Amino acid sequence: MWQPENWAVNTWSSGTARKVIPLLVSLAEAGGTITYGELDKLIVKRKWGHHVHAAAYAGACGSVGSALFELGNRLKIDIPR
Repeated sequence: MWQPENWAVNTWSSGTARKVIPLLVSLAEAGGTITYGELDKLIVKRKWGHHVHAAAYAGACGSVGSALFELGNRLKIDIPR
């Protein structure tokens, strides 16, 4: 199964990115937004992880963006940013 290069090493950011990508894609498709703080609360509520400082999500969400960019290149499709 294909995996983005930046997820090959198991870090907190890559693990969190794998958990939240379906949520973020669904939210984007609906035209919605979420803050890092709201994302943190949702992750804790769903028991996907523990509370971390909201700024830590910048790395995980950036990892999602990089993965989608890589996927778009791989499939030769334009994934909106």
